Parts: sequence; structure tokens; C-alpha cells
Amino acid sequence: MTNEEWGKRIEFFEKQQEAFASDMMEVGHRLNDISERQDKFDQRQDKLQAQQEKAQAQLDLLTQSALGLTALVGDSVRRQRESDQRMKELDQKMKELAEAQARTEERLDAFILTVERYISEGRNGKNGKS
Repeated sequence: MTNEEWGKRIEFFEKQQEAFASDMMEVGHRLNDISERQDKFDQRQDKLQAQQEKAQAQLDLLTQSALGLTALVGDSVRRQRESDQRMKELDQKMKELAEAQARTEERLDAFILTVERYISEGRNGKNGKS
């Protein structure tokens, strides 16, 4: 090989080396850019994870509240049924009391008539002999 051929080959290799170095610098810049984007993505992902955990905690709290309300409503329904049953029993007892009072009034009226008759016939504690 002649010196000229060697020179061209060396020149070719130098151009290839420069292109390779330039490409490597470009790859380095792109890797830095990708790394920055990855960092931003990781930060956003961490933020979203925190928001998701907060939302889950709120959802858990709402679930517990809903369960508590359901229990309270169930208890309220049970107590209302008990109250309704007691009201029915009270209504029945009041009806029985009213009937007993009516019978008592009838008997009292009969007694009063008997006493009035007794007094009006002149037997107001005297023997009937004057």
C-alpha cells in the first residue's frame, strides 16, 4: 500500500471516529434527556401514588361511615317496630280500660239510684219508725 492509500484510510478512519464521537455525544445528550424525563415521570408517579393513598383512605373512611349509618338505620327500624308494637298494646289496654270504666259508670249509676231511692223512701238511717 502506498502512502497515499494509507493517508486516505487514516483520513477515513478519522472521519469515522469523529462521526462516532459526534454520535456518542448525541446519544449522551439523549440519555440525559431521557434521564430527566424519567425523573419527572417518577416524581409524577410518586405524587399520584400519594394521591391514590389519600383517596383510598378517604374511601375507607366513607365505607366505615356508610356501614355505621347502615347499622344506625337498622337499629332505628328495630326500635320503631318495637315502639309500634308498644303503641298497639297501649291502644288495646286503653280500649280495655275505657270498657272497664263504662262498666264502672253503669254500676255507679245503679248504686247512686239505689241510694237515692233509699233516701227518698225515707230510710235515711232511720228505722222507719218515728
